[in-house]
Amino acid sequence: MIRPARTARMAKTGVRVVSVAVPMMVIVIVVMVVRMIVHDLAYFR
Repeated sequence: MIRPARTARMAKTGVRVVSVAVPMMVIVIVVMVVRMIVHDLAYFR
């Protein structure tokens, strides 16, 4: 199996984009959850 260079390059960039996007999404979700918790605590106080 010989892959074209373009496909390998696209796959590599795709893996890089995914590996960068997933932690960013996780950080955004964590920030949203923390904000909700802080807002609830401030509201109940």
